[in-house]
Amino acid sequence: MASSVATPLEKEFSTIAGVDSMTSTSSLGNSQVTLQFNLSRNIDSAAQDVQAAISRALHQLPPDLPSPPSYQKVNPADQPIIYLSLSSPTLRLSSVDEYAETLIASASPC
Repeated sequence: MASSVATPLEKEFSTIAGVDSMTSTSSLGNSQVTLQFNLSRNIDSAAQDVQAAISRALHQLPPDLPSPPSYQKVNPADQPIIYLSLSSPTLRLSSVDEYAETLIASASPC
């Protein structure tokens, strides 16, 4: 997978402006290439460039791929920084939920 799929894609991705880093992992039947763009790069135009690079690489990929390469836009800043779980041995779930919604979720940062 690395030489037949990841390498042609990486070659095309390397021509995209604003790429700060590129990493890839390949295993049996799977290749994943991660591109990180500099913060000044618009994510929507970067996505268009990624799709164009995939299209350019298609003729270099094995013809028997089960599905064509795809991409997804991910902003690491959109990921939660904390998960909070609440429970109570004495309160009803609706009371715990109300507490979470009114006191925790609406609390302003210090």
